[in-house]
Amino acid sequence: MLAPESMRLTRSMMKKMLEDSGMMASENLEARPDMLEEPVQVINIGLKRFADDLISQGVQVVQVDWVPPARGNPRLANLLSRLMD
Repeated sequence: MLAPESMRLTRSMMKKMLEDSGMMASENLEARPDMLEEPVQVINIGLKRFADDLISQGVQVVQVDWVPPARGNPRLANLLSRLMD
């Protein structure tokens, strides 16, 4: 099941998160041939266990504690979005 539009992280949202975290300068998100020669930096959205495993391996991680609105219930999310308008 796809999440409603209001619950999806867009490319521009991800770019802003990277820029705000200092993990990426304002530049293209296009793949670069030398990308894997640099240290890995991760934005982990959701399950903290993934971030913990990466941190234990020395990876720089930004943890985002995100859950879908209304815990993923589309009907309830729609009702909540109406309250916000």
